[in-house]
Amino acid sequence: MFYILGKLLSVILFPIVWAFVLLIWCWRTKNIQRKKYLLISVILILFIFSNEFITDMTIGKWEFRYDNKTYCPEKEGIYEYGIVLGGMTWYNTQTNKPQFLRSSDRLFQAIWLLKQHSIEKLVFTGGSGSLTSPEIKEGKHIRTWLNQIGIADSLLIIESESNTTHENAIFTSHLLDSIGNKNKKSLLITSAAHMRRALACFKHEGFNNMTPYPTDYYCSEFRLELDHCLIPSADALYANHILIHEIIGYLMYKLMGYC
Repeated sequence: MFYILGKLLSVILFPIVWAFVLLIWCWRTKNIQRKKYLLISVILILFIFSNEFITDMTIGKWEFRYDNKTYCPEKEGIYEYGIVLGGMTWYNTQTNKPQFLRSSDRLFQAIWLLKQHSIEKLVFTGGSGSLTSPEIKEGKHIRTWLNQIGIADSLLIIESESNTTHENAIFTSHLLDSIGNKNKKSLLITSAAHMRRALACFKHEGFNNMTPYPTDYYCSEFRLELDHCLIPSADALYANHILIHEIIGYLMYKLMGYC
């Protein structure tokens, strides 16, 4: 039930959905004054949430960053596990291949760490994540793809039943407990905007020797340029959707006692 609610909220919390609903209300209302206010509201929503400068100021504060800007976890010795959170692909049934999304940077960074011998094993956690295709397990397809690019099963630990960040933490905890000590030195590899919630969930499940390794930042640096401050951006609109999703998700997880 909580999983379904999360999927519904993901749609409802999209700013462009708010603008669309207000436009329909504006179209249907007969009150001229209300029509004007609704139209102004739509313009403000689209301007604020599609503005790259404002987005940098908001999501940039939420994304996980190290206090020391020069800190690199991979320089702090070798880690037993690099734990990668799923939710980065959709499976193309016509080509029988995973299609990688922006958040796939999580996996690519983990592969780089594995090749650099900074991590001993790559742990991937992610199941279906789909209400309509629960039989398509991301972890299983990621294993196949990793094998195809030359990464042996001996270097992989795959968990393919979890559908939420909360389940990622629980199922990974059970899996690593069954094969060894989950408190071996590890990296948690996920998107910078997702790291707060993910890290809190894993710590709640007893991972006490874990270092965050954030990836695919939406905000790299603050810029005062004309196009950056004034031209609407679809990327900014989506970044704000991610920000709202993560803040609400974090608060809900706190309320439910998941982190």
